[in-house]
Amino acid sequence: MLKSGDKSRQGRGAGAKRMAIAATLLPAFTLAQLTVCGPASSADARKIALYNIHTKTTLEVTFKRNGTYVPEALQKINWHLRDWRRNEATRMDPSLIDLVWEIHRELGSRKPI
Repeated sequence: MLKSGDKSRQGRGAGAKRMAIAATLLPAFTLAQLTVCGPASSADARKIALYNIHTKTTLEVTFKRNGTYVPEALQKINWHLRDWRRNEATRMDPSLIDLVWEIHRELGSRKPI
């Protein structure tokens, strides 16, 4: 017959076993994630290529480096996506550019957006 103290010891043993399994599997999951996401250097710079159907121009620019938006690149994107009738720059939300970049990458496209 088990006493209540024995149950707690049994529970601790199971927890230690789970921790050992997790410690064993962690390197495998980390390696798998690095394989899917690619090396860290590819995540440090985000480059986007945009094609404007009205002006027939293409812009290729690095808009984000080391997690920080590049202000000059955002200005170029805003001008490239301008209202071509009035020739006025727009103001794109940088998080929208990130989203477009992520979708473009996920689809595996190599052509300008």
